[in-house]
Amino acid sequence: MDRTVRPDKVPARLGGRRLVAVDTVEMTFLVEDDVQFRAGQYCRVDLGTLRWKDRKTSRKFSMVNAPSESDRIVIATRASDSGYKRSLDALVDGDPVTIERIKGDLVLPEKRRRPLSFIAGGIGIAPFVSMLRELDHRNALHDVRLVYLNRSASSAAYLAELLKLAEDNPGFEIIPVMTRDESWQGERRRLSVETLRSTHGEPRDYDHYVVGTPRMVRAAVDALSDAHVKRSRIHDEDFSGYDR
Repeated sequence: MDRTVRPDKVPARLGGRRLVAVDTVEMTFLVEDDVQFRAGQYCRVDLGTLRWKDRKTSRKFSMVNAPSESDRIVIATRASDSGYKRSLDALVDGDPVTIERIKGDLVLPEKRRRPLSFIAGGIGIAPFVSMLRELDHRNALHDVRLVYLNRSASSAAYLAELLKLAEDNPGFEIIPVMTRDESWQGERRRLSVETLRSTHGEPRDYDHYVVGTPRMVRAAVDALSDAHVKRSRIHDEDFSGYDR
């Protein structure tokens, strides 16, 4: 019997957590019935009641697990002093939450016509982790390039996993960019036409996906436009207020 569901509200319980970068935690919520979603989509996690006061009891999070892991919803969250984030951090294994409104248009194409370019800033890596895990699951991780911008290596969530993924899959290349890490031996330049051409060769040859803060997304879209990439080949989503 197919137990895959996609209702507006899915009961779940915290199944565990792990640190994936400084001040960034991955949280796994287990569901009783398998949940259907597409890599790159997001949901709302409703805590029901908050231990600390805030405006809302729910927040949006991109799923970081592959859709093939349908018995769970996994998110990555950065710490903050908001009542919601403090209440989320206070959850213990087994505590109930509600997963709501799984949606989102920033997803892998049904048919790939060009190489894929992922440009992520900070916690904007979350939907790309889901996409990359799904492509790896399908044995389809080829012709994919990821530019991953952070202030420092210690703040780059999933960096070790992504480097290992690139090592195991010659068709996947990651270019980590640490803009404020003086000890970083790799790329440190911010996004521009010049940096895109040094990382991509000809940016017009790719379909581009961009996720990060509003400022970072604007800079990336402007750089891609300056490189004469058609707007129809740029798919972007900003994480406004992700640190609240």
